[in-house]
Amino acid sequence: MKEIGVDVLNHTDDFNLMMNIKRKSYLTYHPGMTYNDIDKSFLSYWDIKSKDRKGTNEKIDQGSRVIYVPDDYPSIQSAIDNATDGDIIIVRDGIYKENLFIDKSITIRSENGNKNCTIRPQDSDTPTITVYNVSCNIVGFKIRYGEAGILMKKAFGCNISDNIIRDNIYDIRLFSSFNNTIYNNTLGHFWSCDYFGIQMKNSHHNIIKKNTIKSLAVYGFGIHLINSTENLIDSNYIYDCNYGIILEKLSIQNIVTNNTLLANFHGSIHLYDSGHNFIIRNNITKTEWGGTYFYQSNHTVFTDNALTQDGLKVHHSYQLTMENNTVNGEPLIYLENKEGKIIAERCGEIILVNCRNITILNQNMTGSIYGIELWNTSNSTVSDSSFSSTLHSRMGIDICLAYSNDNIICRNTFEGYLDTGVKVTHSYRNKIFSNTFIKNEKCIHLVHSNSVSYTHLRAHETSLHIVCRL
Repeated sequence: MKEIGVDVLNHTDDFNLMMNIKRKSYLTYHPGMTYNDIDKSFLSYWDIKSKDRKGTNEKIDQGSRVIYVPDDYPSIQSAIDNATDGDIIIVRDGIYKENLFIDKSITIRSENGNKNCTIRPQDSDTPTITVYNVSCNIVGFKIRYGEAGILMKKAFGCNISDNIIRDNIYDIRLFSSFNNTIYNNTLGHFWSCDYFGIQMKNSHHNIIKKNTIKSLAVYGFGIHLINSTENLIDSNYIYDCNYGIILEKLSIQNIVTNNTLLANFHGSIHLYDSGHNFIIRNNITKTEWGGTYFYQSNHTVFTDNALTQDGLKVHHSYQLTMENNTVNGEPLIYLENKEGKIIAERCGEIILVNCRNITILNQNMTGSIYGIELWNTSNSTVSDSSFSSTLHSRMGIDICLAYSNDNIICRNTFEGYLDTGVKVTHSYRNKIFSNTFIKNEKCIHLVHSNSVSYTHLRAHETSLHIVCRL
């Protein structure tokens, strides 16, 4: 089926090539794997398949009908009911109040674009548009006020593009759907009620590209994947949401690349129980609270990302591959299973996982959410460094020790608003001495940590010196 004015991907080829890629294990992680090790044919495949689609060919399959609404039928749904596979429904300018159910492989597009043609639901407690078990194209509408703007169930090979979708709980929602393209849509708006821009559950091999997702509700998720694999999330602009991109519950082998995430409140990119993903060349700026976070997400590849007024936190995540990342223009240093190293060059952030006898000194870190993290690391020292933040970093932690024993934190200066200087969790026999704290919310925060020695603490204009939680 071809559609007027849009160059649609050949999703059968997509599916076959993805299966071939799976069989050849192009996405299977192996120890020591880096971004450069990812097979070039795989990356070239995505570059071709996710290219900008601005086709102008107005080709119609022989035998297809072009149906106009309201000329030929008074409503969009009546046009759908009377269409057959391959038909094209063109909707003239206006506001259409109806809930659409699409169970045919057809194209529905507005005549003059999304600013001139609006679909609102008759019943706002149900989706405005439901696509069920078919391949279809929906192009050029403004879709508002439904429980979901577009709900796709068992949909395959669909093209959803050039729409404005806002004022829904879910703007676009996919269940058990694969090989769909969601391209160049605008989701949400300033102070909207939308809770999810794009949510995918049990959905695979989809392309999410060049969408703008903005200003979702206080709990809003920009792009949310649940148990969804081998999707491409590319070149989206996500700003002023609660969370930018979340992958959880075994959402594995996805590629998240070339996205811009700006001023998302609680987090930029979060992975929960979702390893084997590729997070590549993203621009992440000014996250208010949670930064970028990997939880129980092993074998993640995180390369060529630029973080500004942001930071990365890892939690129970191992065998990560990290290269060429920066925090505030300085290198993000990640060491795993290393011993006996000295880090004295200036860094934007330092993460140690399963390390021993590492010395960190002479750091000057400013404006990031996280400074230095020690995870399951022992007999290491952080000294003679300074950490400062601005009013922006509302939940910064300058040094965090987790499950890390017998370390020394000494002769450092911590200055920041609503910041924690040193947080120690599930860690023992660490020594913290001769440090200076200025304007910190908490100087030292102890969580389930015993035998911690802290002496010669100098605190100025701080709210809480020592906070203990047993």
